[in-house]
Amino acid sequence: MVQRCCCCINNRIGTILISLIVLVQSMVGVWIAFHFIDSATIFSKGLGYVHGIWNIVRGVMAVGGLVGGIMQNQKLVKLFSVVVSVSALVYLVFGTAVSIITAKNKDKLVDMCLKKFSEQAHEGKYWSPLENWSRPFDKRQDNGTTNEQRELCQQAVKFYIGFAVVYTVAGFLLMFYFASVISNYNGELKRKDMYNKVKALDNTTVEPEKPPRGIAVDL
Repeated sequence: MVQRCCCCINNRIGTILISLIVLVQSMVGVWIAFHFIDSATIFSKGLGYVHGIWNIVRGVMAVGGLVGGIMQNQKLVKLFSVVVSVSALVYLVFGTAVSIITAKNKDKLVDMCLKKFSEQAHEGKYWSPLENWSRPFDKRQDNGTTNEQRELCQQAVKFYIGFAVVYTVAGFLLMFYFASVISNYNGELKRKDMYNKVKALDNTTVEPEKPPRGIAVDL
């Protein structure tokens, strides 16, 4: 169990910082999801909208986690912990699924890349995977052969698969660590609430029962 967040930071401050990180990440995720909707297929388009909506939900829960951390509200912190835990599973499941689907359909992705090359070439424009997939493959090949273009697209697809794997593993580990910190802080708040309830019961003074009038007490 994580006792502290980042060595010297306690779990409460860690929860507040994590909520801010998740909030910023969610805002960026929403912008990317809706700004770069991939309309190549119905599946990719639908996946983009699902990703955007999920980031909206995460952003709202991050605000709740921020308020819960500041106000030490155990219910809000618990809810935020659940959302971050689900985020870790989402990273793992969707990342693994995208990586497998991409790996199985490499040839189709390469053909889509070549088709995009041809469409832009007819319009007198140049298209490269740089603007859509990856920056390392910005090679100006306006007069390149089809084989050279295919090689470039194959490299871009390989880079995309590698990036998806690294992104999935890094995102899952990070979210899992965040969930551990928040869950531990939730446990601290729960124990604190129980302690306060027990202390309140101990401080409650119970007056002794008075005997009915007319009955002697001292015999």
